[in-house]
Amino acid sequence: MKCRHCGAPLTKTFVDLGASPPSNAYLTKEALGAPEVWYPLRVLVCTGCWLVQTEDHAGREELFASDYAYFSSTSAGWLAHTKAYVER
Repeated sequence: MKCRHCGAPLTKTFVDLGASPPSNAYLTKEALGAPEVWYPLRVLVCTGCWLVQTEDHAGREELFASDYAYFSSTSAGWLAHTKAYVER
């Protein structure tokens, strides 16, 4: 995996948190009876630019199904952050 910022290879583990199922997953009635999928949850640090980032294991389709209901425009904290960033 390469750094999301500078593209350098990621070789340093910052912390290994074991495994975890995807957060905020909307399980169907059928999925409730099946074993939940767990992914490794490792945090890496880039030795080129020092950006700390999670290691990728699951794709966008696995994490955000078509019924995923998060809208950044309804998050007051996120709106305040982006407004302050734009006004700088």
